[in-house]
Amino acid sequence: MKNILLCVIGITPQIITETLYALHKKSPPVNIDELYVITTTKGAEAIEKTILRDGILNKLIKDYNMPPIRFSLENIKITKSGKRLLSDIRSTSDNEAIGNLITETVRKLAQDENTTLHCSIAGGRKTMSYYLGSALQLYGRPQDKLYHVLVNEEFENNPHFFYPPPRPKTLRIKRKDGSEIRISTDKAKIDLAELPFIRLRDFVDFHNRSFHSLVSLTQKEIDFSLKIPPLVIDTNRKKIIIDNNEIRLTEKMFSTYFFFAYLKKSKCRDTKKVNCRDCSDCFVPMKSDRDNNCLLEIFKRDEQYIRSLISKINSAIKIHLRDEKLIHYYIIYGKRKYGQTSYGLMIDSAKIIIKKE
Repeated sequence: MKNILLCVIGITPQIITETLYALHKKSPPVNIDELYVITTTKGAEAIEKTILRDGILNKLIKDYNMPPIRFSLENIKITKSGKRLLSDIRSTSDNEAIGNLITETVRKLAQDENTTLHCSIAGGRKTMSYYLGSALQLYGRPQDKLYHVLVNEEFENNPHFFYPPPRPKTLRIKRKDGSEIRISTDKAKIDLAELPFIRLRDFVDFHNRSFHSLVSLTQKEIDFSLKIPPLVIDTNRKKIIIDNNEIRLTEKMFSTYFFFAYLKKSKCRDTKKVNCRDCSDCFVPMKSDRDNNCLLEIFKRDEQYIRSLISKINSAIKIHLRDEKLIHYYIIYGKRKYGQTSYGLMIDSAKIIIKKE
């Protein structure tokens, strides 16, 4: 698994090396393979001078015998407002631009399932930290991590401190009152706080959307998902219950509907999904030339009979449900693909309750 570190940075490039150091000191160590930074033109200049030209990154790697870390000017993402590169984040449009850049960067990096994202919100303006945390909520996968790096006050934002070197050095520290003290780097403490976050990537189709539209769309999906009543399958009374509506079916109709509900509940091919959305991987084709996993073979009846039975079940459900948006989730739904129609239920498996007593 490839480890990628993504940082948001203002004018303090020290956060990059402090985060790398803290990750390396974890138990077990987390060694980063590739580094990306989102910043402004001022931040990029500071990073280029210290981390790259002055060789601070290579020195850290050598001091602690870390594996090589892929990082170059191409890995520094500078915020643009239109075609103008931003030197700072000041206006509403600037904030919107940095939000979209952070969101798009996280989206692209999260496309490769063979990577783990390690995101640090310790640098930059507070809005940059907010956007990075929010973007990871939208696109983050189970393996991705979110961190905040904490450094004790004496060394925080010190232009001469990038990480505790193996051989301690004495630094001059200027206090807030203007006085100076000398302090050894062995007094430095770098804490890496891992922050929990809610993963929402299975709720919405996020492709090519701005941050603000993603937030709005995700909220709508969550609100609607909460409104969808559970589907209760009462096996004793041979009936289904939807939003307090009891729908009685003939024995043959009930056994057919139960087949699709049980299939949805227990045979999901991707157990990592928390929201089925438009996924139809558990649907069963009417007929198939490749194997016996089709409705014609399972029910041992002809196609006309099966279609008629599905139609009767769906009609019984539609009589009791008036909300057209809800009906979509409870009927036996047919999806056509490559000239073949497959059937199943669109409701999330977590919403299906099978009562056996």
